[in-house]
Amino acid sequence: MTNFKALKKISKDFTLLFVEDDFTLRNQTAKIFSNLFRLVDTAENGKEGLESFNNYFNITGKYYDIVVSDIEMPYINGIELSRRILAINNNQKIVIMSAYDDKEYLLDLIKIGIECFMQKPLSTDHLLDTMHKVCVSFEDETSTSFGNGYYFNNYLKILFHNTSRINISYNETMLLELLLSDKTKKFTANEIHHHIYDDIQETFVKETVDSLIQRLSNRLPDGSIINDSNIAFGLNLSTR
Repeated sequence: MTNFKALKKISKDFTLLFVEDDFTLRNQTAKIFSNLFRLVDTAENGKEGLESFNNYFNITGKYYDIVVSDIEMPYINGIELSRRILAINNNQKIVIMSAYDDKEYLLDLIKIGIECFMQKPLSTDHLLDTMHKVCVSFEDETSTSFGNGYYFNNYLKILFHNTSRINISYNETMLLELLLSDKTKKFTANEIHHHIYDDIQETFVKETVDSLIQRLSNRLPDGSIINDSNIAFGLNLSTR
């Protein structure tokens, strides 16, 4: 059974679209989602859901992290909605809510790539367990482990120790992303400076780079950053 607080630690930065034609169920479930996710938008049928999906991308340049949809809905049902969304973004995470009588539809959904289902009537425990599974799948796909419970979620750009977030600065995040962009390469201090400081500090100051590297090193397990004679720097992920 998933603990609400434990789930919120990993779900609070995600966005979600909830498509459900039953007014009461939509409002009740949306309240739970709103306590878990950074943004929750709702739609009352598949047609409206598809419009919301496209509008969100047009406004933000991003897709919702998760779409949760009923199967039986007016205008466009959950199967067709899923098919159209996956045609737009084939990596979209979709959770389908299905009643017992919807079993005949499940094979069609599995064929188009849907893997997560919640059976109606919804229980809070099952909802939390399912959403935990989906949120953890983001971490499995997009995270880099440094060992000893430390990992960086490349999607959210957040460093964690177990389930606790480690606060790192914008420049530390940029440095970590640079090192992760090619895990086999060692970057020179000049390359790091060019990547991070060129817009605000044209003159190369090695001490500035050294200080940044030291601060990030202090956030990670010992030996995570390789220092080649204090000239070039890379990652050591062999301890995972």
